[in-house]
Amino acid sequence: MSDDRVVPFVKPGARDRALEAMKALCPHGHPDFYEALVDMGIVHSEKNYDYAGDGDPLGNFKRVAKIVEAIVGPENGPAKVAVIYVAKQFDAVVDMLAHGRTAKVESLDDKLQDLSIYPQLIRLLLKESTQHDTGE
Repeated sequence: MSDDRVVPFVKPGARDRALEAMKALCPHGHPDFYEALVDMGIVHSEKNYDYAGDGDPLGNFKRVAKIVEAIVGPENGPAKVAVIYVAKQFDAVVDMLAHGRTAKVESLDDKLQDLSIYPQLIRLLLKESTQHDTGE
């Protein structure tokens, strides 16, 4: 992903500035790793707009959790949903690699990017759940 790609909601030059800031903050890593992190942030923001708009950034997990609770129980419901989403994406990646398929909607790279984002979302959901349980 580069700044010449049209990215809704990202001001021209913002990606490059974020990348430079990331490299300044973390100077001892592979440059492509930081590019991936900035791109993950952009994907997270774009998908969040689609799934939550101006609402709760984790709202889609919470909404689906209400559906799933009847099957798996309410404890950490949104985190369980995120794990289910990971399984769905992982299955799609394995299937694409095993059968040499090219997706029509989300590319293999898109799915791998999603797989890299979900663990952080799961951490946030579990943290939020713990804070809610302890009243913090």
